[in-house]
Amino acid sequence: MRDLSRAVDRVRDAGTELHIVSEGPALRPDDEDPYQTALFQLLGVFAELEVRIKRQNIGEGIPARQENEDYRHGPAPLGFERSGGRLAESDEHQRVVEVLDRVARGELSKRWAGKELDSSRRTVQRPSKSGPSCTGCKPCPAGSPGPEA
Repeated sequence: MRDLSRAVDRVRDAGTELHIVSEGPALRPDDEDPYQTALFQLLGVFAELEVRIKRQNIGEGIPARQENEDYRHGPAPLGFERSGGRLAESDEHQRVVEVLDRVARGELSKRWAGKELDSSRRTVQRPSKSGPSCTGCKPCPAGSPGPEA
């Protein structure tokens, strides 16, 4: 409610009107209609309730999913594979590191690196943005962007 109240104050201080199209109320800077204010506050209360319910559902859902044997949090990063619930370097790991190192040095475009690694440019771009590091398994060669995906 505090965030909503601050937002309304900023709108009123700017001398503008706030219209909620789906519900109909409009808050005007110089209008002190108690019914409009009450309706707006009620909408804010229900919005806050909805956010809290979603957070609670997410908080209960994640542990439930993690208890499931089939739970995987996304695909294995580029150059890695899943082994017994843990990440392990794949047979292609060193090649992936070398290709990403060439991208980092500007010797190879991300598009061509993606083709060479049978991946997408976007997958190649992720480790380039994150800087030099692997996924914590062991240090990559100096200057290498590492195989994170």
